[in-house]
Amino acid sequence: ACLNGDSLRPAAQSVTPYESGLLIDERRVTLSAGRMQSPEKGIRMSEQYQLYKSDTCGFCYRVRAYVEQLGMDLPLRDINGDADAFRELLQGGGRSMVPCLRIERVGEQGTEVEWMYESMDIMRYLGERQANP
Repeated sequence: ACLNGDSLRPAAQSVTPYESGLLIDERRVTLSAGRMQSPEKGIRMSEQYQLYKSDTCGFCYRVRAYVEQLGMDLPLRDINGDADAFRELLQGGGRSMVPCLRIERVGEQGTEVEWMYESMDIMRYLGERQANP
């Protein structure tokens, strides 16, 4: 992960689940425009995502390339160009590290927000929720 102000070269090519060592589970979900609904066990829950990133972070490029491969339209928040995004990341997640996936779950119990750091964890999480054709 990149700390605010760190800079790494962007990944030269996209990462496939096989190349990154990810295992995609067989759970079926519907994923579009950064939202997920899970039909499992009658639980009605939807998720909305935002990816906090920096243009100078190679790990952010890796996640963005993978998200593009999944065909997701994921809202991006640039912490270097948007002071509000940086403030939200610090207040919500507690760290200035990117990439960070903000996951907002809305269900019968109310709304829950999770902040997920680490590029491989983010890619695994989103890959597991990818819709199977």
